[in-house]
Amino acid sequence: MRRIWTLSIFLLLVSVTAVHADDGAKTVYLKWSHELDIQHNADVWATGDIQLDSVLRCYAVAKVQPALRIRLNSDPNGLNRVIRIDLQQSADVVKLIDALRNFPSAEYAVPAPVRRIFNSLGKSTGRNILDVPGDPLYPEQWFFPVMQTLSAWDLTHGLSSVVVAIVDNGTDWTHPDMAANIWTNSGEIGGNGIDDDGNGYIDDTRGWDFQDEDNNPMPEDPGGGPDYHGTHTAGLVSAVMNNGRGVVGMAPSCSLMPIRAGFGSYISTSGGLEGILYAANNGADVISLSWGGSGSNSYEQDIINEALVLGLVVVAAAGNEGVSSAHYPAAYDGVLAVAATDPSDHIWSSSNYGSWISVCAPGVSILSLIPDGYGLASGTSMATPLTAGVAALVKSHHPTWTGDQIYSQIMYTADDITAKNPLFAGMLGTGRVNAFRAVAETAPGVLISGMSFTEIGGDGDGRLDPGEAATLEFSLTNMGEATSNVQVELSCNDPYVQINQSSWDFSQFGAGQTVTNSSNLFEIQVLGGASPNSDVDLIITVDTENFYNASLNSPLWIDPAFGDHNVGNVTFTVTEFGAFGYYDYVHSEQKGSGFRYPSESSNALYLGALMAGVSPDKVSDCAYGTSYPYRYDWETTTDGELSILPGSLADQEGTAIYQDTRPPSSEQVGLKITQQTFGWDQAPDSDFTIISFSLENVSGSDLSDLYVGLYMDWDLINYDENEADWDGALQLGYQYNNPVTAPNTRYYGTCLLSGDLASYRVIDNIALYGGSPSLMTDADKYEYMSAGMVQTGSVAPSDQAMVLSVGPLSLDADSSKQVVFAVLGGDNLEDLKTNAQAAQNKWNSIATLVKNPGAPSHVSFSIDSVFPRPANSSLHLTFSVPGPGEVTFDLIDIMGRSIPVHRKIYPGAGSYSLNFPQWNGASGIYLLRGNSNYGSAITKIIWLK
Repeated sequence: MRRIWTLSIFLLLVSVTAVHADDGAKTVYLKWSHELDIQHNADVWATGDIQLDSVLRCYAVAKVQPALRIRLNSDPNGLNRVIRIDLQQSADVVKLIDALRNFPSAEYAVPAPVRRIFNSLGKSTGRNILDVPGDPLYPEQWFFPVMQTLSAWDLTHGLSSVVVAIVDNGTDWTHPDMAANIWTNSGEIGGNGIDDDGNGYIDDTRGWDFQDEDNNPMPEDPGGGPDYHGTHTAGLVSAVMNNGRGVVGMAPSCSLMPIRAGFGSYISTSGGLEGILYAANNGADVISLSWGGSGSNSYEQDIINEALVLGLVVVAAAGNEGVSSAHYPAAYDGVLAVAATDPSDHIWSSSNYGSWISVCAPGVSILSLIPDGYGLASGTSMATPLTAGVAALVKSHHPTWTGDQIYSQIMYTADDITAKNPLFAGMLGTGRVNAFRAVAETAPGVLISGMSFTEIGGDGDGRLDPGEAATLEFSLTNMGEATSNVQVELSCNDPYVQINQSSWDFSQFGAGQTVTNSSNLFEIQVLGGASPNSDVDLIITVDTENFYNASLNSPLWIDPAFGDHNVGNVTFTVTEFGAFGYYDYVHSEQKGSGFRYPSESSNALYLGALMAGVSPDKVSDCAYGTSYPYRYDWETTTDGELSILPGSLADQEGTAIYQDTRPPSSEQVGLKITQQTFGWDQAPDSDFTIISFSLENVSGSDLSDLYVGLYMDWDLINYDENEADWDGALQLGYQYNNPVTAPNTRYYGTCLLSGDLASYRVIDNIALYGGSPSLMTDADKYEYMSAGMVQTGSVAPSDQAMVLSVGPLSLDADSSKQVVFAVLGGDNLEDLKTNAQAAQNKWNSIATLVKNPGAPSHVSFSIDSVFPRPANSSLHLTFSVPGPGEVTFDLIDIMGRSIPVHRKIYPGAGSYSLNFPQWNGASGIYLLRGNSNYGSAITKIIWLK
């Protein structure tokens, strides 16, 4: 009696990271701007960069080494510049990564990705192959007829010169139904203990085991458990045909390269990545990856890119969670991401799906090899090697084709299964893989190579908002054969996106050609009710002659809540809710670009936020909060969406409006903020961004003791060795790195351009909050804004933040005042000071031209700011009037004597600025008094002769 066994591979995924110490959580990959000369002797190591070494020695680093074992002669992806940093269990990985990312030379610093096997479902175990009768088990492999594999085999069974690498948890490469197809490394002499071919691996005649670091990629436990997985996936590629035994693989005459990268349900920290690189550098044409996880990783993407550059086809499983969120490495550009279907071409209930899927393949009750036997399994893990096998057949039939051509061929010869899966339209790639069509047809392979939009009407803010229309320009590239009579249709499944012009036709589409619809633009309308700060998938359907059809997806953002000033030497992220940077602490995710000076360098700003408060228990901000879940107090108004556009006063001008409506009403200050930001492309104004805040009192009552501050948590290189200081003449607070350990440190800071200085406070995050600034209370924030010049410099190098504030302000109900800051960088302290003065000069030149949104609401005359304090040669001030008329200013000395300094008639309501000429009066304290038809205002100044 013939018996077929089903695999038992149930896993406790929550325990994956506890199974093995090498889980990726304590390994960091750092990509440097140039190749580092790593030196190590026993436990002593050095990178050759003194500043980098000083940072690494602040952490529990166990080992530093090049990420690659063998230096690449050709290195288009810069892998020779990546180092691997292994840490002890006590190390703070997050803090180390933050510190490394602040190095100008750091292209990225990322933890090793944690990946798991996408295990199949089932119950029971395999059995000894000797018990299997001689009749073949091919009839049980239902998926081959569905994929029209027999017709493909009429054209090719594959070539032994075509190699498919299985990177998995071990392969029983001695299995009698596959042993004849196992790849042999012809450059290696087995058993001599020498790396004959110089590839970095000794005696690797049959692949490599990266889990145990030996030359035997067999599974750890051939007798049971999830170690069946790598043998099962390998058999689906290269089980031998017509040998009188069990089953057959999709590419039964191609060679299989077994690479072990983990055990059980687990792919090791480096095993998966090194396995991919091993395959790419040792002759593989196709790589099959039946594992993955959430979250992209820069180093993993570099490894994938290396394989793609070398011309390989990379095929990866979509995952078995039944969700639409992207899984990696499947979701990387250029990877064939494979979902799973059942015998009726319906999506398997546990298969992942989404716009990032490339194709589908059978993945339910799939019969293949297991160690010493045969077994059934289900999952995207099975669909993936079947697709990889098709890629091998295509390569065998078209040996001169590139990996890109094979990728496109498989996608665009797939059978459309949308009609059977209407709820998953646009989320199953181009369809279910058809082996015969992939091998036999010569089809075009169309990819989206570019997309942009232009608003039609709307508010002209460069963003697509609900209620707005836009034209869309697409670029399509033909990666396959030339074709003609091309018809392109645009669609979208989102109910809030309406397509008004959806068709684009053209006659000829040559091989390798890129075309755009610039003369026949698509038009769309985003309907009211669309969710802000969200993305939707646009679907491009391409039909050509010979019944070629392809469905492509392109994301489109609707009303994003943040954007970058990116002109000159600065890149600075601003938002429409009072955060700057911007680190999303609610979701623990760095979303913005931060503050980068120069713009191509690493981010130096961890978190920035506008703060405003009238008492210790009534403070509004976007700087953490001791309540959980953490919140943002500022909320965008209905007409306050962020826009950043070219302007008349600056190369880039941004506007956003928000109120503190998120806290309970009893905790709201009652301010409406109009935020205006300005950036310039040319020196001397290219090293800073100016931020103007118009504060409108919408509380319904007069406000007093109002303080407004800009909080900036800078994290420079060696974040816990930052120092801070103050320049009173420029009203400039700044931070820098310890010049002993970082002699070339850059300087970053904030200066007050308009408003009465209240306080500058340096905050030692480690001394005060144990390195967790989220413990900072509202009472702390109010003190930092209101207590004056208490701590204006760092006591010792540490993790520092700063608050620069104005106040106390009295703000009548429905009236407004303006406060202006600059955020800037400099190559050194003198450069920073020069840039601060340039920022002040720039603001002085545009202040009267900047529209103060609250100016028409003024009901009285006010002096808004006086600069500098103390004054010693000249005096600059800004003031506001509610209407036209004469304004005079005089200085009153301690004897009560009046010294007139200004008289002028002003044409209307608004904010104005003026500079007093040099004055030779005696040093001392004076009152500056302004008089108008709408009242008087007085402020105190100190004059130093």
